[in-house]
Amino acid sequence: MNASYIKNCYFTRGAAHAEDCAYVIWDEASKQCMDSHMTDHCELGYGNVNTIRCYKAISSVNCEDCQDVIFSKDCVSCSNCFGCVGLRGKSYHIFNAPYSKEEYVRKLEEMDLGSWRSMEDLEHRSHEFWLKFPVKFMQGLQNAGVSGDYIYNSKNAKTCYRVRETEDSKYCMNLLNGPVKDCYDYANWGGGSELLYEALVCGDNTYNIKFSWNCYGGAKNIQYSIYCHGAADIFGCVSVKKTPYCILNKQYSKEEYEVLVPKLIEHMNAMPYVDKKGRIYKYGEFFPGELSPFPYNISEAHELFPKTKDETLKDGYIWKNEEERGYASTLAPEELPDHIKDVDEGILREVIACAHKGCDEECTGAFRIIKRELEFLKRLGLPLPRLCPNCRHYQRLQWRNLPRFYPRQCMCDYQVHNNTIKHSHHENGRCPNEFETSYAPDRPEIVYCEQCYQAEVA
Repeated sequence: MNASYIKNCYFTRGAAHAEDCAYVIWDEASKQCMDSHMTDHCELGYGNVNTIRCYKAISSVNCEDCQDVIFSKDCVSCSNCFGCVGLRGKSYHIFNAPYSKEEYVRKLEEMDLGSWRSMEDLEHRSHEFWLKFPVKFMQGLQNAGVSGDYIYNSKNAKTCYRVRETEDSKYCMNLLNGPVKDCYDYANWGGGSELLYEALVCGDNTYNIKFSWNCYGGAKNIQYSIYCHGAADIFGCVSVKKTPYCILNKQYSKEEYEVLVPKLIEHMNAMPYVDKKGRIYKYGEFFPGELSPFPYNISEAHELFPKTKDETLKDGYIWKNEEERGYASTLAPEELPDHIKDVDEGILREVIACAHKGCDEECTGAFRIIKRELEFLKRLGLPLPRLCPNCRHYQRLQWRNLPRFYPRQCMCDYQVHNNTIKHSHHENGRCPNEFETSYAPDRPEIVYCEQCYQAEVA
């Protein structure tokens, strides 16, 4: 599950301090959220991607400190906004146009958000509207000297992705909370980590961890170990807890340990592990990929760096073939009530066929509506989903950039977008600023540098 300090959550992973959530992936301290990804201190959110401190945000992306926003993107400190982009401190706007409170309420009633058909049409219109406005080359706030994407409150964090409170580190990702300092090639967690190298799922006040996985709770001075809680000065151990000076789970004296470890390292360099593809693993490399117990295509690696089955096997990783689930659905998606007001608790007994009817998104083929999900949708007045949870997750992934970075030039040239003002650093022609961005050159978004972007949204 890869989660810590969570309460009453269902199918939630990559989360910490979350409560009463379901189908949430990568979250920090949110409550009563569903079907969301990369959320932080949110409440009553549904279908969101990368929202921070938002309340009742629905199907919104890259929003912060917002309340009651629907199908909105890149909005900060806004409330009661629908289909909006790049707004700051606004209320009662629809597609960036202002309305009175009474007009706004009446318009939303006319939209009929409880209807599946209506929401499908409004979602399509909103996404088309989003593309008319420039995006900043990276998602981040309160940083100094950073590169990558989704970086917050960090300093000198280079080529990082989804990190917070990270300093003097490189090639780090999925660090939900800090502080994190002086780390390299480190993924998943954070929470007071320092001097971690080639480490995975380590956190909670860890120090000097190398080539290890799932070591936490004050663990320090650890190499080539897994599932070690609070241990110190260990090498090649599994599930050792709060016991120092261990090698292969056997405890030694401090003096013996300090003599044996250099000998082990020397042996690893003299007789390295060679995998089936001929790749050599001496001391200083993480565990060989072919030893992983997790099939590539059901891991997060496949979400971030998709591969075909042939490519996966060629690279020496495991592939899990699709199982014949054989679910006997009792209801086709087109048979679901269009409006949430027409749904009763009888839906909880149905097995609903996924509208995708088989795809390459780990589709389960069929799914159920759970009780808390029905209560949640009724409370917010939203229609039932037509896709299984896995397919819904993959639909959200379309709004999260991948950790691949491209050198590009700012697209601002006063033609690609109708700027509101002249930008002081280039009053004519194309902006000369260059940057690395996760927006690939073939993406449809209008990508601006920091200066041009701030001039338009300030």
